[in-house]
Amino acid sequence: MPIRNYSTYYNFIHIAENEILLKKYESSLSNYKEAFKSVETPFAIDYYNAAICAIHTNSIDLSYKYMDKLVQKGCNINFFNQKVFDTLRKNSKGWQQFKSNYNRNKHIFEQKINLELREQVINLVKRDQQQYCKPNRALHIDSIHYVNEVVKNEFNELIQQKGFPSEHLIGLEIINDTIISTSMTHVLLLHQYQDGDFEMNKDLRQYILDGKIRNREAAAIYEFFDERAFGTQVLQEWDNILYERTCSSQEKDRIDFNREYFLMESYESYKKKVYYQYVSGNSLQFDFGFYWAKMKADNSPPKDILQYLTENNFYIEVKNCDK
Repeated sequence: MPIRNYSTYYNFIHIAENEILLKKYESSLSNYKEAFKSVETPFAIDYYNAAICAIHTNSIDLSYKYMDKLVQKGCNINFFNQKVFDTLRKNSKGWQQFKSNYNRNKHIFEQKINLELREQVINLVKRDQQQYCKPNRALHIDSIHYVNEVVKNEFNELIQQKGFPSEHLIGLEIINDTIISTSMTHVLLLHQYQDGDFEMNKDLRQYILDGKIRNREAAAIYEFFDERAFGTQVLQEWDNILYERTCSSQEKDRIDFNREYFLMESYESYKKKVYYQYVSGNSLQFDFGFYWAKMKADNSPPKDILQYLTENNFYIEVKNCDK
């Protein structure tokens, strides 16, 4: 019987992702299978990566199985127009069967999630964000605070009445063929913590353990208040030169302590995955969700770039960014 604690789940996910870096797709796939057996509701992004591993190992039936799971998580048929699924689309018999199952799997999704709660969360986010899009925002600060308070209270009421609106309860946010790494509730949670309404360490960790929020998203929320807590921002790009952000042994120990507490991989293991994504560039097939790991400067970087990099511990030149 699957357990509800996601600690075991993440242990297998970390191994699976590490094996991807080594192109050991059979081993990675085995670990994904173990992860999926350990909980009742795996995360969609892990089904996606497992499906890609299955393609690499020519486990075509297993690829379609995980694609079915993605549809049951909310992925529409256009999501599978990605190049990585080309091989499967050319398998006319298997692809036709997948399309035949699509409406059934979509119905499972619609029956499984709380569509009313999903719509309520979407509306709360719209109301929340509309306040920040006003021109001359400083002139509306009282109105912003008022709306924030109303939205926050309504969000808390939804959680109390209908449960935490996790991916498993309200589905994914998808744009074109991309699963958005932050959930629909991300900005609502962020604003709650900004107001000091929760004991952040304790609450976020419990959300992770219960599978209500993915560990990397929880870390992103936390780092809004403590930028270096998890060492997320590893790389900085300026003038087509890539720099690595370094840290002292004491800071690394703190980062690893925090990462372990949030059921994340070690800092060194994380850095390898960030570099893997960077080196892969546009050919990247897998999705580890590190969209904030590399920051690219705007068109007007400061004149004293080297001084800025040094002051912020970006002082190792990695390589030229032209690929």
